[in-house]
Amino acid sequence: GSELLGGIGKSGALIELLGEIFKLAFRLEPTGTSLDYSILMPMDSARDLAARADGLRDVWKLAGDPHQLVSALLVEVADPATIKDVSRALEDLGQVKVIRAADTFQRLKRLMGAFVFVLAGAGLLTALGGIAYLLGHFSSIAWDRKGEWALYRAIGATKPALVRLVVGEATLLALAGAAAGVPLGYGLYRLAFQRLAAQNAFPFVAPSASLIALVAFGALLLYALIGFLSAAGPALRVAQLEPALTMAQGDID
Repeated sequence: GSELLGGIGKSGALIELLGEIFKLAFRLEPTGTSLDYSILMPMDSARDLAARADGLRDVWKLAGDPHQLVSALLVEVADPATIKDVSRALEDLGQVKVIRAADTFQRLKRLMGAFVFVLAGAGLLTALGGIAYLLGHFSSIAWDRKGEWALYRAIGATKPALVRLVVGEATLLALAGAAAGVPLGYGLYRLAFQRLAAQNAFPFVAPSASLIALVAFGALLLYALIGFLSAAGPALRVAQLEPALTMAQGDID
């Protein structure tokens, strides 16, 4: 499993099982389930290991030779409507305990799917609302400071330089906000993931480091673009105004 030896053991690492040393042949990809903490080996090897274990000798005295025992079988039923009949037939065999996949588990899966869908929709709407707010906020700030921009024009700033100044300031502000938010968001994500993993709330596989880095870079790029677009229009309009008139209008506003 992916979490064997604390999740750091590589293929070829040694591990002790029931007093014997084994070498890890391969590490499975994460599944978010108890399989991540499991060891897979051939059935005959597992039986031989269990038969030689001193701590299990009393168990085999009562249960019999482990080479003749089966702990569990997975039965797949073609027609779900016959599950109860198949279960009763297996129970009639004798010392067999049948564990059926409960209907509540299927309902829980559907409920989780709906919950994730609603959560994703709410997150998307929140993000769109935040983007709309930032567009309006940066746009209004750039236009409200037209008196200040006109002063720069009056002391010799060219129109292209003024546009670069206004747009650059808004872009850097948006980028700085995103740069501060990305580590905070990642910290909250790690905290939530650790809580879910500790409680085994539901199977969840953490995304790869490359995907997280790509998402973080995309967020920075997106908010830098928002700052650029929100200030570009006001910057072009302010650059076309006469400095004296714009400074006077700015004082009136």
